Amino acid sequence: MADNPNSAWFAGSTSGGMTYELTRIKEFAYKTFDTLDRNGNGYLEYTELEDALTTPGRDAKEKSFIQFLLDNREAIADSFDEGEESMLDSISRKDLEAYFKLIIAILSASPQ
Repeated sequence: MADNPNSAWFAGSTSGGMTYELTRIKEFAYKTFDTLDRNGNGYLEYTELEDALTTPGRDAKEKSFIQFLLDNREAIADSFDEGEESMLDSISRKDLEAYFKLIIAILSASPQ
């Protein structure tokens, strides 16, 4: 698991605990997508996520969720192929849906 970028986030967690945290990150991403997508192009770009980390009023948990999206941006962006409309290393709503569906399914199938 050392090669997995998610490993630091969930060190010592059970699959149930990881599923819970991933669900919270997913819900945050869905809820704040339009706010984070400052240019309104339908993608969360690196600079938008990086800027969101310094937005006043964000609590530590929200910042940790944004950091997770930044750290896993490439894997999330590769989760769904938008075809010609795809933006390299940028996260779409479809990317989020596909990524979290897959990861949560894998964790749910893992022994507790």
